[in-house]
Amino acid sequence: MASDFPFDVSCDDLAANFESDRHAFQRKVYRQVLNYLTNGIPARAERFIQAL
Repeated sequence: MASDFPFDVSCDDLAANFESDRHAFQRKVYRQVLNYLTNGIPARAERFIQAL
C-alpha cells in the first residue's frame, strides 16, 4: 500500500512455542489496512510513508 510493493503476510516466529494461524493473521492485517483507508493513517506512520 505505502510502498507500492506486493506484500505477503509472514508469521514465522521460529522462537514461538505455538502453531501460528497464518490465515487468521492475514485477515487481521487486511482489516487493519481497511481501517486505515477508512479512518486515516496515524501521523507517525504517515511521516514514514512520506519518507518512502
